[in-house]
Amino acid sequence: TISFARATGISAGIPIVGEVLQVYVDKRITSNLLLASRAHAIWYYGRLERETRLCGTPELSLDISSNAARWQIVAYLFAVDWKDEGTLLSHGSITCWNCTAGAGGRQRRRVELRTLCEDVQGGFGRGLGLALNLYSDLYEPANTDDGLRVTFHYSDGFGLRVPEVLTGSREDLATPLVV
Repeated sequence: TISFARATGISAGIPIVGEVLQVYVDKRITSNLLLASRAHAIWYYGRLERETRLCGTPELSLDISSNAARWQIVAYLFAVDWKDEGTLLSHGSITCWNCTAGAGGRQRRRVELRTLCEDVQGGFGRGLGLALNLYSDLYEPANTDDGLRVTFHYSDGFGLRVPEVLTGSREDLATPLVV
């Protein structure tokens, strides 16, 4: 369970400026995942044994409940190094302005993150990180109440699929990130 806060330690950068810096100056957006607020953000890690080319649209499946009918979840996909420093690869959000399940109702949702094509280093202490929080400057929040809570239920309805291009093959393989 996490609660709402504007400052969580996880970020997709400054709107517009962050995109420009990434594209034209090669200044990547990073977050130190160890310093993220445990009350307001949650993150998962999956180790990569080798360098991996990720190309496509990552899809996140969530099994959640909330104490409010209005909420937003922001998902971030990071390449993570051995110091738990994450470099942003992709992000996406899902917003519920008036959920039919209502407050407290458990629901399954799917989030498509931004399409990417990126070579990610593997090996010692390197992998993929999935971080979740309830706010980003990039999106209009559905609810900014400090009492907002969202619970993530770990079931067959919770997972991340990241398209991987196999080396030396023309096939794409959607491999789940182990969390």
